[in-house]
Amino acid sequence: MRSRPLAPRGLGPVVTAVVLLTVAGPGVQSGAAAPQVPQVPHVVATVRVGLGPAGIAINPLTNTAYVANANGNRVSVIDGSTDEVTASVRIGCCYPVDVASDPLTNRFYVVNIDDPTVYRVNGTSKLVTGKVNTHSTPSAIAVNPISDTIYVANDEFSTLSVIDGRTNRLEQTIRLPSSPSGLATNPLTDQVFVTADDRVFVIDGRTNTLSDTIRVRPGALGVAVDPLTNTAYVGDGNAVDVIDGSTDQVTDRIQVGSAVRGVAVDPLARTVVVTRLIRHGTVTLINAQTDVVASIVHVGSFPVGVATNPLTGTAYVSNEADNTVSVISGS
Repeated sequence: MRSRPLAPRGLGPVVTAVVLLTVAGPGVQSGAAAPQVPQVPHVVATVRVGLGPAGIAINPLTNTAYVANANGNRVSVIDGSTDEVTASVRIGCCYPVDVASDPLTNRFYVVNIDDPTVYRVNGTSKLVTGKVNTHSTPSAIAVNPISDTIYVANDEFSTLSVIDGRTNRLEQTIRLPSSPSGLATNPLTDQVFVTADDRVFVIDGRTNTLSDTIRVRPGALGVAVDPLTNTAYVGDGNAVDVIDGSTDQVTDRIQVGSAVRGVAVDPLARTVVVTRLIRHGTVTLINAQTDVVASIVHVGSFPVGVATNPLTGTAYVSNEADNTVSVISGS
């Protein structure tokens, strides 16, 4: 097992952006007398993508969104400055279900439901530059950009694949107590949170070992982490569980309605964005400082995936039945 860097590799642009926006605030310009009035969250664009959009990921440094189209075997690339699809990347053969972005290397990684292969794609050329066989059926993927590590949840054999992003090789396979469904990383603490029905497994990224198991309500799927507060948010059933990453304890449970599916966090706006898989789709926005529902935004039909760009204060929601992505401003 390779040793992991304790200092962030090439993290300068990310730290600079986070510090500037945290101190000055997203709506404050240099020399401005007062901050702008916060926007009410609303849909500013609806982007048509491929068939059956599912997982979605953002590269905040290039302001680009990547959408895995499960029924079209392609990933749609959206320019965040124009909200237009600029490329459609063919991925494998078998239902691309999730995608993860590494902003520091400008790569994104895609997994397919019926294909054990992880596809690595260059964010500039939009070409597949590598493949890794995980020897299992993947359900979700996440990236730790600091350690340049990719994690793949495999529901068929109840494992977590660990891929070295520098060599693009399978580094280790971690056996889990039960079948995983979703996962998210905290790059600052090198933790991985993996949902599995009524439990959340916490993986120590430095040792690639299971460090804790957290009990939640049955049906846990989506999970997201605020790295600045080390807080994990887990969608299960009709609510979102709030987990303190320093103690691995559930500290709150926020009711949001039935069929909770995707969860994302904007760490700068201190907002949690939650999708509900219902025909007349809605997205719930939670104030992460108070753990209270702040607003509800209507989107397309059967919203599944969600991701945020903290540098623009924008959320992207994939609507499975509409073959669209809703772009929400003021998140």
